[in-house]
Amino acid sequence: MTIPQAIEHLIKTKPRMRRIDLAEAMNLTQGSFLKVMREEKDLPFLAAVKLLDFFKISLEDFVGLLSQEQLDQPEILRIKYAKRLERLREEREIPRTITAEELDQITGRELMASVMEVLRSKMF
Repeated sequence: MTIPQAIEHLIKTKPRMRRIDLAEAMNLTQGSFLKVMREEKDLPFLAAVKLLDFFKISLEDFVGLLSQEQLDQPEILRIKYAKRLERLREEREIPRTITAEELDQITGRELMASVMEVLRSKMF
């Protein structure tokens, strides 16, 4: 099971449990709770502690619900950061070209800024 699936499993153990009540118990906004449930955000540590306390289960029992694949998965923020870093590196590799018409319209500071941009892209 993934973390959201484990949370859904726990919710089903309580009759008439509303997700909004659980989000409040975990001290999460509805938006943050939804992002955790859609695996767009990692479950914050303190929210996890409050989740365990709310359902009166141990960390060991909760971890027992999770698949090995889930436990081996890197944090979502690390994955997002790596993708962003990769995208930035790709953007740097694409040189920006200035057309003759653009060059005729650029003067003073704009020209210097454009030259600096080109130099920075070649340096890094």
